[in-house]
Amino acid sequence: MCLWATHQLEKISPELASAQPLGIARRVSWIQLLRYRQTWSIFICRFLADPIWYFYVFWMPEFLKRERGLELRSIGMVAWIPFVVADIANFACGAVSGWLLHLGWSVNRTRKTIMAVSAVLCPLGVSAVFCHSVFWTIFFISVATFSFIFWAVTVHSVPVDFFPSEYVGSVYSLCHLGYWLNAGSPP
Repeated sequence: MCLWATHQLEKISPELASAQPLGIARRVSWIQLLRYRQTWSIFICRFLADPIWYFYVFWMPEFLKRERGLELRSIGMVAWIPFVVADIANFACGAVSGWLLHLGWSVNRTRKTIMAVSAVLCPLGVSAVFCHSVFWTIFFISVATFSFIFWAVTVHSVPVDFFPSEYVGSVYSLCHLGYWLNAGSPP
């Protein structure tokens, strides 16, 4: 598989396949990164929103058992659906972003629009509590997981827009700390 992928890379982009490793990047401390409001905006987004994902991961099986009366086998037959839908959101977000950029939208407008639409759709997951059928319960949870991941992919790509490439990993790590502080435990 690796040999096939390497061969395909040579066919697609010969200059990328023969690229040499970059030199050592200059280091930046987290204290320096905290001076930027962009760092704080991403940090706060992660602090407030990342626990939503873990809420669905840990809440859904118990909810399906307690409120919908499903046994473990039945839970296993439906609980995977919102997560596959979330996987599709990963790819869909990239496709929609690329399409909007291709239409001439700015990166700023594209990111803000995707995040706004996702933020509006995500609370539809609350409707799962009021549904009495398993189908509609899973449907609304899937809408929420799709919307959340669509939003999260956009938030995770924002550091690339604001910071030099050698700082992106540090910004991402620092902002992940936002999730960790809210969750109260390591990921």
